[in-house]
Amino acid sequence: MTDRLRQWLVACIAGASVLGVTVAWTAYLNARSTPHWQQTMPGAFADPLPEGGMPMRLASLTVAPMLATDRGDQPAPAGALWVIAVIEYRPPAEGGYCMLNLLAVDGRQWGTVSPLDVDGRRSLESGCTATPGSGTPRAEQLYLIPEDAAGSLAGLVGIVSAHRGISAHPVLTPPVG
Repeated sequence: MTDRLRQWLVACIAGASVLGVTVAWTAYLNARSTPHWQQTMPGAFADPLPEGGMPMRLASLTVAPMLATDRGDQPAPAGALWVIAVIEYRPPAEGGYCMLNLLAVDGRQWGTVSPLDVDGRRSLESGCTATPGSGTPRAEQLYLIPEDAAGSLAGLVGIVSAHRGISAHPVLTPPVG
């Protein structure tokens, strides 16, 4: 083997090593920054918040063109539908918090509609502010989704803005029926 061939061989080995480490590191960073979802059993309790929160379950998930409030029916904008999610939760002694996103099976997500954006009041609160010992705490989250997404809803997930792990996050799945 000539010296020139040996130099090329060393350069190729070094280049392949750098390329391998770069590909592996990129794959690892992608796995840490991309949340992975795992469906819970329908209607089961789970903690959807990555930082730890409280056990919640999706009691019902209803898609409707109209939203009933104490001021009458409020229609969804053209091309959209209302999604009403009723959540039951087990509040900790220090109080709870629940702001969840609606997840579609294709990965799309929608944030909640603020109660201030709805004309009128609904019967359930929008946050999870009950304290322990007050019966079965329930809250309601409202979403506006495109009409074409109505058949592809997976459930509710915690808002993941800076995910730094490779473990799966639970998707609160509505009960069957």
